[in-house]
Amino acid sequence: MRHALRMRVQSGAIHGWNMRSSTLALPSRRRSGVSTRVKIGLGFGSLALAVFLFVGWASARSARLQVTADAGLSLAEVARHLSSSLDAGMGERYREIQNIAGLEHLHRRELDPAAWRVVLEQLQQSFRHYAWIGVTDPQGVVVAATGGVLEKRDVAQRPWFVEARTRPFVGDVHDAVLLARLLPQVDNEPLRLVDVAAPIREGERMVGVLGAHLSWKWAQELREQALAPVEAARHIEVIVVNRAGEQLLGPKGGPRVPLAPATVERLTQQRHGIEPWQDGRRYLSAAHRAGPRAGYPGLGWTVLVRQPVSIATAPARHLQWRIWGYGLFGVLGFGLAGWWLAGRLAAPLRRVAREAQLQAPQHDAVGGSPQDEVTQLAYALGALVTQLRDRERELVSLNETLEHRVAERTRALEQANADLQSFTRTVSHDLKGPIGSVGSATRMALELSGPQLDTRARDLLSLSAAECDRLGVLVDELLALARVDQQALRREPLDMKALAQAAAADVLRSAAPAAVPLDLRIDDLPPIDGDPVLLRQVWHNLLSNAVKFSRRAAQPRVEVGVSSDERRHVFHVRDNGAGFDRQLADRLFDVFQRLHSQDEFPGTGVGLSIVKRIVNRHGGEVWAEGAPGQGACFYFALPRSA
Repeated sequence: MRHALRMRVQSGAIHGWNMRSSTLALPSRRRSGVSTRVKIGLGFGSLALAVFLFVGWASARSARLQVTADAGLSLAEVARHLSSSLDAGMGERYREIQNIAGLEHLHRRELDPAAWRVVLEQLQQSFRHYAWIGVTDPQGVVVAATGGVLEKRDVAQRPWFVEARTRPFVGDVHDAVLLARLLPQVDNEPLRLVDVAAPIREGERMVGVLGAHLSWKWAQELREQALAPVEAARHIEVIVVNRAGEQLLGPKGGPRVPLAPATVERLTQQRHGIEPWQDGRRYLSAAHRAGPRAGYPGLGWTVLVRQPVSIATAPARHLQWRIWGYGLFGVLGFGLAGWWLAGRLAAPLRRVAREAQLQAPQHDAVGGSPQDEVTQLAYALGALVTQLRDRERELVSLNETLEHRVAERTRALEQANADLQSFTRTVSHDLKGPIGSVGSATRMALELSGPQLDTRARDLLSLSAAECDRLGVLVDELLALARVDQQALRREPLDMKALAQAAAADVLRSAAPAAVPLDLRIDDLPPIDGDPVLLRQVWHNLLSNAVKFSRRAAQPRVEVGVSSDERRHVFHVRDNGAGFDRQLADRLFDVFQRLHSQDEFPGTGVGLSIVKRIVNRHGGEVWAEGAPGQGACFYFALPRSA
């Protein structure tokens, strides 16, 4: 900041010196620098250039966002259409196999290979992508098959037979095993199949299995027929992945997992977005996963459609270049208009300057007090620059002094804070032992000599023991308060509901018996990342407060819940107890601040301070709401990434 001020002052001084030089040289009619007319013309042109550049950038950005959104919706529609077509085709085959397996005349007595072979051949002819269809007996031996392939072969170990003995089955895409050497290959590519099978039953008895293998060429042809023109024109690629994210259909030579499963899941929910892929390039991507339909369970295939970002946003770039081209002509027009307008405006000034040169006495060019306003203004500006330089030196000196004082004050505060923490630890440790000893000695005196003492002495000893207990609790609270700031934060995934339930169990176990049972309700809470020990302390302190202050209610009730948004989770603990004055809410989380008397509700006034410090260390915030006699609600908000 000082450097910028110094530069401005120096530039002002130079400008003032130029003005003085120009003014003093005026009677000799010497001219230097650029004319006012040219300066105004350049200023108009520069302003127009800045405006058109900004308009071009803003328009291109808006167009790019709109084009990207429109292209993303178009890709999402392509993905939805192809996903629905794939699942519809698989659903038809799934129901078709079940219907054929349910034809009673084919297995009324026993499996008839000849009758079944006729049906299977007709079925294969009705849908040419059936690579193989066969019927087995209950032991897994193929009885009849299309083309006689695999007849009398044992397929009992094949997954489609094992699964279809009890229920209809549809299997994911896989490489052919038994059929790889028996069926012809197309384009020298490995044969890939999809299994569909169903049990053949006679009453409750399973008499065989009807199985079919669909060639995966069906999906490839479906994609090419529907999307080949679009792919060629817009460089769109279609990829089909299974539930594990492995590529089933897509560009040759591509990675086995082209996109991380988490990214695929996010795309499925968002429909489209710009994502980096495994090849290192960024694509406008869309995804769709069709669900079960009409009795067909589905295989969880996800159709991914992608387009290079450079191609998807090409119309926006072309629009930007057009806008900048028009802007260039606009800049030239504004510059010429500014030059013409400056000539009209500067003409009177030039006439005044000439008159001043003609009227000025000759000796004024050499020395003496300036008579014209411009020279007077130049001298005034020179004096102002000198004054500003003096002020700058004073400000620099004052700033250096302030920085030194701030640094010393910061070191003093840090040392004081360290001394305070050390004092707290020392006092707490030094007090805890003697206080415990006094309390134990007092109770021992009551036990041994209580009957010999009068009532007042016993009451005093009981009061002394109770105060020792209270001081012990206060010391423990002070130690906990000191540990909150010193303990290293250990983050790990936490089940907040389990943590709240465990803290509630501790609180209820240590609470005094109540006349009316407490109604404690804990809603489902989302998991977060945080320190388990510190966050359990938060739940313990808030629930302990809620139980303590609601114990005198007619129907004591404590509720634990949460509300979430995209940025954070807001947890709350609500009770119907004594409540508090909302004007005093800011004092609740200060150390040793209590809004109720010790006799009415005992406590140390440290618990809520511990809550605030723990939540602040997790990047959150705490606050409270309440009214006297109407209960209270304590909130603490934690970031989703906390």
